[in-house]
Amino acid sequence: MTGRLRVDLAATGTFGSPALTGTVRIENGKYRLTGIAQVLDEIDGSIRFAGTRGESEGVRAKFGGGDIYAAGSFDYEGMAFRSFRVTLQARRVTLRYPEDMRLLVDADLVALGSPQGNTVRGEVVLLRGTYSRDFEVSLADLLERTRPSTAVAAREPWKEDTRLEVRIVSSTGLEVRNNLASLTGAVDLIVRGTVADPAVLGQILLDEGGRLTFRDVRYEIESGAITFTGRELFAPVVDVRARAEVRGYDLVVSLVGTWPRLQTSFSSDPPLPNDTILALLLTGSGPEGRVATQETGIVSTAGGLVAGAATGVLTRPGQRLFRLDRFEIDPIFSGSQQTDLRTTVGKQITPNLSILYSQSLNDSSQEPIVRFEWRITDTIVMQGRRDENGVYLLDVRRRQRF
Repeated sequence: MTGRLRVDLAATGTFGSPALTGTVRIENGKYRLTGIAQVLDEIDGSIRFAGTRGESEGVRAKFGGGDIYAAGSFDYEGMAFRSFRVTLQARRVTLRYPEDMRLLVDADLVALGSPQGNTVRGEVVLLRGTYSRDFEVSLADLLERTRPSTAVAAREPWKEDTRLEVRIVSSTGLEVRNNLASLTGAVDLIVRGTVADPAVLGQILLDEGGRLTFRDVRYEIESGAITFTGRELFAPVVDVRARAEVRGYDLVVSLVGTWPRLQTSFSSDPPLPNDTILALLLTGSGPEGRVATQETGIVSTAGGLVAGAATGVLTRPGQRLFRLDRFEIDPIFSGSQQTDLRTTVGKQITPNLSILYSQSLNDSSQEPIVRFEWRITDTIVMQGRRDENGVYLLDVRRRQRF
């Protein structure tokens, strides 16, 4: 804490139970909030004391490019607070917490304190929110089963004694913009419980038209809701329906359940068995020319999973080095036998234009495969391809929903 402190106080009574009269003023103060690594700046305000009561005449400060105003009063006895009431207004304040999250908020909060405990209530409005951290997700990450942490946080009495009743709403969509997703959603939550053990109730509704990308398959969100029931803070109920187009098949994937225990269901147009849909989504392998049994198909898909998990470790450094959106070494299976090993690099040039280049590592005589996809509108997509035989193909598709 830095700044200029002006003190004009007179004390009466005893050392153990003083009564103060006068004012304490801070000018051009600065305080670094270590928990979120941001600075409360240009602090200016005063507190007036009268006996065993204090009253703030208004404290103003700058925080995260916005303005904060606080006012209130308190009673004290001896060297401890007996009760307090503080109102806090924040306007267009930017929070960089959690890490990689950027929130622009307005807030109107009231903090009350008494011997029976403390309460914080009010409303926080998300004017804008963006999460932009990129993730490196391989099949190994998805297959890995982690155990929940059993660490116990140290007890802090003030957190256990401070109750919450804070509503969090969004005036515009909360955005996720990274290498895996481009999503927006509306937030309407209530935080209750205590600071030590908060409970969240409400929903985050995902907007239609958002996208998720995994293993070169682009999923469009048709509907999505993440519901918090208050029972467990980090165990929301997920209900998401997404659509993808792979090799001319219209595929629908639904995820329903309590995170992370989700149930997945598939459907397709034209209709396909579940193992074929899974192979399409994970390996891009379609049903054309397949004579294998259903069991062999599942073995093939499992083989692709294991091989993808192994090569993911090798390709991550290359992806970072060349700033690519995709850099993979993928096995190609026929039935349960691996027939080729192919390296693929890809770059998202713009949000609607992507390019892929794929080359066989086993057969140098094969022509490299080059593909591009240009999403002209939400319903019109142009796709171009040069296959391993040097044949050029151009396809324009329009999707109409009824």
